[in-house]
Amino acid sequence: MTVIPEPARTKTRELLDSRRANVYTIEKRGQKKLIYQAPWYQEGQYRGFIELSLELPAEMPHFIRES
Repeated sequence: MTVIPEPARTKTRELLDSRRANVYTIEKRGQKKLIYQAPWYQEGQYRGFIELSLELPAEMPHFIRES
């Protein structure tokens, strides 16, 4: 079993209770990552949340598109 330290434990409890998405970036050992946490439903029932972690290239293109 993984032990989740504070303040991550409180944030995890808030995500489970609120059933809302949480999206942010982090940098760890020089590698930037996008973290996407979202509610997970199966057959219409809330089951918790999923977490997707994507490594972001240092020189990733960024585009601004206006309608």
